[in-house]
Amino acid sequence: MNRQRLEEKTRAVLEDRARRGILISYSKLAKILNGELEPDDSPIEPDSWLLKDLLRVMSEEDYDEDKTKNKGMLSAVVVYKNDPQIPGPGFFKLARNIGALTDDMDDYDFFILQIKKVYKVHGEKNKKE
Repeated sequence: MNRQRLEEKTRAVLEDRARRGILISYSKLAKILNGELEPDDSPIEPDSWLLKDLLRVMSEEDYDEDKTKNKGMLSAVVVYKNDPQIPGPGFFKLARNIGALTDDMDDYDFFILQIKKVYKVHGEKNKKE
């Protein structure tokens, strides 16, 4: 497994979804990433540690406490495929750990704010290209 290639593919998929303003399920993302694996690699499962870590990296790289530099948490576009279509608890835990989600905020409202932010940031990026 080439970790760097997986991170690059993860970022490309998530940025594409954000640019197009659509969500992706954990299972769909895992399926896409499995196409990047070597034949001897174990498949990536939707609830695997590896997928969670890749999503953590994406969000930590883009989130900045300085609101002028903050691109939002890119992993917000990855959700459960069934209702409710929201990110898993790891998303909210990470948000609390990095200071993005505070005790006075509702998880769902925070998720919506992040989705709007990443759609806006990546939609504007698309307009510049």
